[in-house]
Amino acid sequence: MADSTTVAATTAAPASVDLLLEPWLVVVIIVIIDFVIQWICFPIAYGLKTEKFYDMAGSLTHLTVVWVAFGLLASYRHIRCIVQSVCVSVWAVRLGIFLVYRAAKYGDKRFEEIRKSCVRFFITWTLQAVWVGCNLAPTIASLTASATLATPGSLEWRDYLGWSLFLIGILTETVSDIQKSIFKAKPENNGRFIRSGLWSISRHPNYFGEILLWWGLAISASAGFHYSNEWWFWFTFVGPLLNTLLICFVSGIPLLEKSAYKRWGEDPEYQDYLKSTPVLVPLIPCPLCDFCK
Repeated sequence: MADSTTVAATTAAPASVDLLLEPWLVVVIIVIIDFVIQWICFPIAYGLKTEKFYDMAGSLTHLTVVWVAFGLLASYRHIRCIVQSVCVSVWAVRLGIFLVYRAAKYGDKRFEEIRKSCVRFFITWTLQAVWVGCNLAPTIASLTASATLATPGSLEWRDYLGWSLFLIGILTETVSDIQKSIFKAKPENNGRFIRSGLWSISRHPNYFGEILLWWGLAISASAGFHYSNEWWFWFTFVGPLLNTLLICFVSGIPLLEKSAYKRWGEDPEYQDYLKSTPVLVPLIPCPLCDFCK
């Protein structure tokens, strides 16, 4: 007759499996891959004095890192890991295509001065590696947490909540990008600002979608932390937090708000748009973020 303690221990957590590589070693490998890709692309971009494949490199790095980790950690055994990896891939392909098209057609004003300096351009490429790592940290932690489990834990409310937020976020980002592209393509809108569609309820709906989808993936990833004793996995939430802070206070909204105000600040219609339209969250004013009226 089986010992009750043994039975309890057996049912407390899924069984483990042997892996070709230890999970921590896989993390080291993908971090190296992340930075090496950027550092290979940098001298080519600097030599050509172009930033046109900067965003493409970022998207390809997301895809490479997540699928290398997926393969080395045998994540195909877990539906949560499969969905997480597919979500990252959908985002990377969609945004990569859009940004590459936009850079090829309109250029990227962010790099007009940066690409002239070897040091600043190198730092920019290196920061992209950090950005990729922050974005993927929760998903990689989830793959790592599930790596040694022979059978996956059941899907739970955090999975469904996170994936729902991701879906809402990526749809919001995609639709807002399409709406703005169509608006800018019409000659009669030359020199005007957009305030139709999703842009009528948020001044930056694309950024709202971007923030929402990464928080969604972090929430769904956290469902996989339940079976692990690694408390540091929870610190991967720094990823979406940093992404949010960068968009709201550093390189996203502030730059665009200042640029827009410089162009249309004296326009009464734009003044009305500032007063009536929230800066980020649709229909909900945010005093903390709304610093550039």
